[in-house]
Amino acid sequence: MPNFKYLVFIDDDYPSNIFHEIILNKANVTDHYKFYLSALEALEDIRSLQQKDESQLPEIIFLDINMPRMNGWEFIEEFESIPFTNPPRIVVLSTSTYIKDKDKALGQDAVHTFISKPLEVHHFQTLQEELTV
Repeated sequence: MPNFKYLVFIDDDYPSNIFHEIILNKANVTDHYKFYLSALEALEDIRSLQQKDESQLPEIIFLDINMPRMNGWEFIEEFESIPFTNPPRIVVLSTSTYIKDKDKALGQDAVHTFISKPLEVHHFQTLQEELTV
């Protein structure tokens, strides 16, 4: 199965990012990825890439919901206002067990799916199958 060109993770929880990097390396689905502790910083970088060269954008953005300054919902709102030719897919990756959070996420045009933490190797395999059809 083809590997992902570039993945982005946005989560203010440093230990979660370390764990997800370990899982990402076990899954061996990409060599190019970046972790952000700030949704605002990630959004600025994504806007910059969109303006310069959309081919350099990530294929998937793994996004936590609960973060300071700019939470996941605010990120999605801003993200959806960017005029992409081919937008990255967002995977909401959260510890939230509230069905209304999952429903809200899946109701957003930019969101591909909702995954409850922790991310596991099989999630990457499923995403590869879904996104390479």
